[in-house]
Amino acid sequence: MFNEDFARTYNRIATRTEEIMAEEAAAGEVEQIQLVAEDPNVNIGFNLPDGPPPADLRVEGEGSEEMDIEQVSPVLAIREIS
Repeated sequence: MFNEDFARTYNRIATRTEEIMAEEAAAGEVEQIQLVAEDPNVNIGFNLPDGPPPADLRVEGEGSEEMDIEQVSPVLAIREIS
């Protein structure tokens, strides 16, 4: 019973996620995230190197064990095109 409920819930979430993504793409909506430091004296910046991502891509640092390298590579490739 648990496995059936789990599978049903998982499939519903996956289906609804695809529906939402299609609706947003059709509407031309783009998600934006705004970073605001608690301290107004702190500057938030990003170091984005030029050129394509390296062939031997490694993700390091806090939270990296939760990241899937297969999801990181396409994002970097898109950045290269932009």
